[in-house]
Amino acid sequence: MQYVFHQVPVFLAVALLAIGCRPRAVPDPPRQTGAFLEGQRHFLNADYTRAVASFERFIAQNPKSRSIPEVHYWIGAVRLKQDRYSDAQEAFRRCLDTRPNATLKLKAWAGVGDCYRLTHRFYLAAQVYGRVLRTRNLQIERDLITFNRGVCLLRHGNLAAGKKTLEECAKQYPAGRWASRARETLKLAGSFHVQTGAFSKRANAEKEMQQLKAKGFNPRIKTSSGNFCVRVGNTRTWKEALALANRLRAKGFQANCLP
Repeated sequence: MQYVFHQVPVFLAVALLAIGCRPRAVPDPPRQTGAFLEGQRHFLNADYTRAVASFERFIAQNPKSRSIPEVHYWIGAVRLKQDRYSDAQEAFRRCLDTRPNATLKLKAWAGVGDCYRLTHRFYLAAQVYGRVLRTRNLQIERDLITFNRGVCLLRHGNLAAGKKTLEECAKQYPAGRWASRARETLKLAGSFHVQTGAFSKRANAEKEMQQLKAKGFNPRIKTSSGNFCVRVGNTRTWKEALALANRLRAKGFQANCLP
């Protein structure tokens, strides 16, 4: 660690050192600290357990660092990847409690929204996403957050608001991949389905259909983004689709609710 003097005359600095006093140290840049870099590297390598350990070590070694809010945010991101949504929300809340900058604050709130969405609390998720989007901040993933908000509104049962939000996503960010997803989701708006697979070859999709029929389900094939998608059900609510998905999983099939 290097010590520097800010606008202190040389003779005064020498005198201070002579009597054993040192001006306050300026810490090394936090990102040069090994634990922070290790945590990021482990995260990118999907080694989430070691990532959390590295980030927590950074906090222990640098309790007063200005990067503490960002480290808490990274821990929240790791916990999301681990499907540990309660721990993720706690980490994002800690980020918010440690005075993050404006952009990081919005990212942390979006993380809280993700926790609500992934635990099927769609109304709360939509409220949080809406709060984030009202800021007009351009340094966040506005297209993704808009898409997620639209889906949450649909799943909560607010069809009109959900469709409007997805239309805004497609219109405002036409070149992004989330605009394409929004357009695909709009085609499904109004009812919910369960998809068991998406295949590049129709023969594989038909094989999946036969297996589903043998288990008592009534599947169909729909084309989407160049794939042959096998879907089951046409329910009015998300909860009904989720119950159907659980029955399919119990029979050994993969199952994802749409939209």
